[in-house]
Amino acid sequence: MKKLFIAATLLMLALPVGAQNLWESLVVWLKSRSVVDSSYIYQRPACFAVDGNFNLQSHSASMSMNYDINTRSLGHADSVWVRGKSVMEFDGKVRSGVGFGIGYGNLGLGYGINLGADDKASRTFNFAIKAHKWGIGVSYYGLNSYAFNEVTIADDTSRYYSHVVRQSNSPCNIYRVGLDAYWSLNRSKFAYTSAYKCSMVQRRSAGSLLISGNVQLTGMNCGEDDEIFNNSGIRSYMFLQASAGVGYSHNIVFLHRDPTGPKDYGLRNLTLNATLFTLLSVNNTFIASPTQTDSSNIVLSCPISPNASGSLALAYSLNRWYFSLQYTHNLYYFRSEEGLKASDLRQGNNLRDLNFATLMQNWKLMAMAVFNF
Repeated sequence: MKKLFIAATLLMLALPVGAQNLWESLVVWLKSRSVVDSSYIYQRPACFAVDGNFNLQSHSASMSMNYDINTRSLGHADSVWVRGKSVMEFDGKVRSGVGFGIGYGNLGLGYGINLGADDKASRTFNFAIKAHKWGIGVSYYGLNSYAFNEVTIADDTSRYYSHVVRQSNSPCNIYRVGLDAYWSLNRSKFAYTSAYKCSMVQRRSAGSLLISGNVQLTGMNCGEDDEIFNNSGIRSYMFLQASAGVGYSHNIVFLHRDPTGPKDYGLRNLTLNATLFTLLSVNNTFIASPTQTDSSNIVLSCPISPNASGSLALAYSLNRWYFSLQYTHNLYYFRSEEGLKASDLRQGNNLRDLNFATLMQNWKLMAMAVFNF
């Protein structure tokens, strides 16, 4: 017991020292300068920065399911299998928002809200470490959107033909939690962040291949009492993807003047960046929660599918100020195996030969201003 007390006392005495050493190591790392070709890249001194932005954005999703359905489930006396299709779409309207952020060196923390009466619950959050050679970030967005469900049975020449369009009773919640990372191969001459973050300035035009990876969880929930979801027997959907791929990014420098005084006085730079990523989602998991709360979740592993991401950014550096106009567009595709059984989705015995596919996309146009202290 005495030995345990002594050990605990020594540990408590060592903790402040360890925390101080950790903090000092972090400060040294934040202030350290990267090894780059200075004829291509100018590094701003590490400092605190604040930013504000105004943005326009749109998030949309389209989920389609094809299946054979027995006409008895539609109220017909005879039993005939006909082809059916159900498409659920979210409105994808353009929303406006504002955001704020703080950072130090390559670290950044941001928070944003959407404007408008229908978007009071819409939020974005991100934390990122973005250096010239590598970067990693965690992000979240959530928004409200009405869902539209269109169901077509057979074709218009069939006696079993029907066509129904429904809208969700209230806005549905769509959210994404993501972990994104990149690695630049030409890291000595190319500053990927120069048009997106103010810590690096590209002196001369250059480009690089990039290796990218991300893990994302996207969810959609229209509420337990919504007619659309009750008819399908599903309360909410989630899609888990893990992707890896390659891309190319290029900075075109239109203007550069090195600073002539302290605090980057005299700095002028105008740079355009274009980036394109192609990725393969090596892990695709579909997760659905049935409307019956006592039932376990439906979990399906799906085939490898392609994704793509692209961006354009124009940045202007003026002394301690930094201005950027950025456009990003992301496409995510998700599909099931062919010929799923009705029992795989717990749809009863009136459906067979099911398959589904989902296309999610989002774009964002953002104007940002940053001041470096």
